[in-house]
Amino acid sequence: MSSRLGIERVFTITVDNASANSVAIEYLRKKLNHRNASDASMSVDRVRGAVRYIRASPSRLTKFNQRVKEEMIDSKAQLCLDVPTRWNSTFMMLKVAEKYERAFELYLRDDHNFFIDLTAGDGVPTFDDWDIVRRVIKVLEPFYHLTLKVSGSLHVTSHSLFEVLTDVHCLFGWQDCGDLEIISMTSKMIDKYNKYWGEGNKINMLVYLAVIFDPRCKMSFLDFGSMEIDQSEMKTGLAKQKYLKKKKQVELESKSELDRYLGEDEEVNNSSSFDLLLWWKMNSPRFPILAQMARDILATPISTVASESAFSTGGRVFDSFRSSLTPLMVETLVCTQDWLRKSNDAINLEDYVDELQTMEDGNT
Repeated sequence: MSSRLGIERVFTITVDNASANSVAIEYLRKKLNHRNASDASMSVDRVRGAVRYIRASPSRLTKFNQRVKEEMIDSKAQLCLDVPTRWNSTFMMLKVAEKYERAFELYLRDDHNFFIDLTAGDGVPTFDDWDIVRRVIKVLEPFYHLTLKVSGSLHVTSHSLFEVLTDVHCLFGWQDCGDLEIISMTSKMIDKYNKYWGEGNKINMLVYLAVIFDPRCKMSFLDFGSMEIDQSEMKTGLAKQKYLKKKKQVELESKSELDRYLGEDEEVNNSSSFDLLLWWKMNSPRFPILAQMARDILATPISTVASESAFSTGGRVFDSFRSSLTPLMVETLVCTQDWLRKSNDAINLEDYVDELQTMEDGNT
């Protein structure tokens, strides 16, 4: 409309104190692409407030889903509220909410209480807020995928931490992107990174040993990853990719078991389906001592996810209705559940009835 009237620049708009004008001004601000003084944390807080309001009532959520259908937004993801102290949950909240930006705008026009409630808090998400959220998502997404590599509880994670640390070091190239919000976020990340991982002597030696016991990496990748990484590249898996292009054949005279292991060529299977423990099991006749060491080192979980999951699983088994279970039986149930989930083959319990009966008779 402003272009039809010949208005190219808007300095100020004066309205009366009618509450409906607040919505109109917010709409005009988005259309005029007004840049406000908003930082990333404020934008995240505003989106969080909008998600919290929608999720607070089933009727609101139903009404919001209707707006999603009207806008023909192709997404089945459900709005989720984050835990503010856990950045990965904040990323998931923003990742989903950003897809429904147009639905939030429609809902704002239909539900005046939505505007009043958010205005009383951090405010309504603006065009600039959604733009900042998209940039935050772009930064956090590679970090999110990296944390998944070291947070698993059903596969080996100890050997992947060193590679993740080198990838994180590469991602800090965002500090030179020229975006003030992103630069501020990256600076805080770098300070935290340097506190725990900035120097080699701060890293547990088992992290290095786990890399050596990966037949695809061994000493060569450890030496390569310890060098300074080019910060201009911003992709995950950088250290491994560069290493695979530049690795050289290592020829050593076979002397001890360790020399024979390190002297062999690295495995070329770099798919995600590579089973590290299975490799050591199959090669244990050739490296019996190293296989025992690898079993102990690679079994070490890198994150606390596995232990927290075990405690929560135990709580579901040992509830108020099963308070008389013995510690041995609780341990048996938890371990059996874990083994059944890990197994790819169907288990016929009828084949083990006699054995289970014998064990039960022996414990009574």
